Amino acid sequence: MAHEKRLTVEVNGKTIKNPKEVKIKFGPHFFVKIDKELKFTLGATHHGFTVKGDEIDGELEKIINTVREKYPDNIKD
Repeated sequence: MAHEKRLTVEVNGKTIKNPKEVKIKFGPHFFVKIDKELKFTLGATHHGFTVKGDEIDGELEKIINTVREKYPDNIKD
């Protein structure tokens, strides 16, 4: 079941509500992108993966849990 399609960005204490897309580039070639449909993309240069981020226990949460299980020393709660 999809939930509210909320996308809010906070940068240096300023809030931007409902942008069409947010893209963050960092490090040598990594990026995170989230669009207004809440498609979450994580990548490096021109490859990565995209999943829906609009459901509790959906695709994105399942990937998060898989990574947490595989890399327990990196867990952030």
